[in-house]
Amino acid sequence: LVTAPIQLFGVEGRYAHALYSAASKEKKLDAVEKELKSVQDLFSKNVNLSEFIANPTVKRTEKKAVLEELLKQQKTSTITTNLFLAMAENGRVGKMTGILGAFGKIMSAHR
Repeated sequence: LVTAPIQLFGVEGRYAHALYSAASKEKKLDAVEKELKSVQDLFSKNVNLSEFIANPTVKRTEKKAVLEELLKQQKTSTITTNLFLAMAENGRVGKMTGILGAFGKIMSAHR
């Protein structure tokens, strides 16, 4: 387990730390950060996608399938794909902005 330069707490912090650790081990921190930014931009530009993912009445399996296809089209790394799929499986997709923000803080401290 790679230790992050700063300690963050809560659900967002746990996911961000796990992502940092996985990306560090693979030496893909910068690549993962770019992928997260592009996925975040995609969600901000596509209102229908954002609403679908945020909708609590949509089953987790449906969200996971949509995310899986979307990430395949974006050609993201397995680290980024695994993060989003884990968030979908655990019902944490609604915390995506907080998780990506927490990862951004860790990366800022890393630099």
